Amino acid sequence: HDFTVTSDLKDVFTVGGATQSSILMTGGTDVGKTTLAKLVMNALFAQEEIGWHRIDVDTDFGRDLYTDVDFSVIADGKKASDGLYRPRGFLTLPGLVLDEINRTHAKIANKLIHVLDRDISLPDGSRIKMGHPLEEDTNGNARRTYQFQILAINEGSEYAGTFDLDRALRRRAILEIPMDVFPLTPFDRWQLQNEGRREIPL
Repeated sequence: HDFTVTSDLKDVFTVGGATQSSILMTGGTDVGKTTLAKLVMNALFAQEEIGWHRIDVDTDFGRDLYTDVDFSVIADGKKASDGLYRPRGFLTLPGLVLDEINRTHAKIANKLIHVLDRDISLPDGSRIKMGHPLEEDTNGNARRTYQFQILAINEGSEYAGTFDLDRALRRRAILEIPMDVFPLTPFDRWQLQNEGRREIPL
């Protein structure tokens, strides 16, 4: 029997979340990429910093962003390998939004590859699997984790200070959604005219 299946953007994000498939949204400014990412994450994982975290990627992105230093280790006379570096709490959340990932320096952005692979190294060389732990080994380390990642970039020659994403970095996103293909509807324009641009309550 023939049947029709219809889907919209929220269905694509639901599938991405259910299968842990990262999504890259591309397009111009003010097309709703960041707002949509926030709405999806709130719907799936509750409020920001409880179930998900947002990173504004800029020139300061680096190890300091995802590493806390416990100086009490030094004060107690222990070695750095005894827990001086700890991963920040947001690394174990089930949701992560990486916003405007092409606004940083291309060399710094290469560090994002490890974040998108959900496998990062701390300054002492220890490895951390990002995401909410689902299964642990006998030492209590996460063997299997879950993290749904949404990425957003502004693309086009008119965006100063951005760079073309490295292919290896872009391939880390399983699904890519060009947001510019969703033009404003007459109803959207009517709402903007009558209500103006406002923050959408999450």
